[in-house]
Amino acid sequence: NSYGNTIGWSGTAGNGVYTHDSKFHDNAAGITTDSFAAGHPGMPQDCSKWERNEIYSNNMTPYTEERDAYCFVKNRPIADRDPKVVCPAFNAPVGTGLLIAGGNRNLIKNNRIYDNWRAGVMQFWVPSSFRGTDPTGQSQNSGPAYDAQTDTSNGNRMLANVMGLTPRGKRA
Repeated sequence: NSYGNTIGWSGTAGNGVYTHDSKFHDNAAGITTDSFAAGHPGMPQDCSKWERNEIYSNNMTPYTEERDAYCFVKNRPIADRDPKVVCPAFNAPVGTGLLIAGGNRNLIKNNRIYDNWRAGVMQFWVPSSFRGTDPTGQSQNSGPAYDAQTDTSNGNRMLANVMGLTPRGKRA
């Protein structure tokens, strides 16, 4: 049950992860998996699965002037920080249930996705010139000769999800 975060579940190059029977709600974004933070081994992200999750109401906005004023005070001692205030270290697409940013062959199956004001599911590609190559050489896109600009966001499947309806059948 993940809530109150900038991103409820995040996995840069999160390969082969199985997330099931969980709730992601009241975050800025519910779930993100991506291939755009350079330097991670296993790029591009691939082969994860989200099944039987509830992904809803991810509309929290941590990017406000009031929060920025609190979060950007330099050298605030840890003991003086409010543990209930999220100070984002990374941007997130507020109002998004699940984001696949440059991931391949992922499966999104039997989830209930609703009340995310921007998008229930969002997907876009990430060119290798932006994400770089895998420094460990483990990935298919490794090596100086590799320059695939359209090798991401392929083969993702969405099956039997319920979109825009609450568990009680109300439109949301």
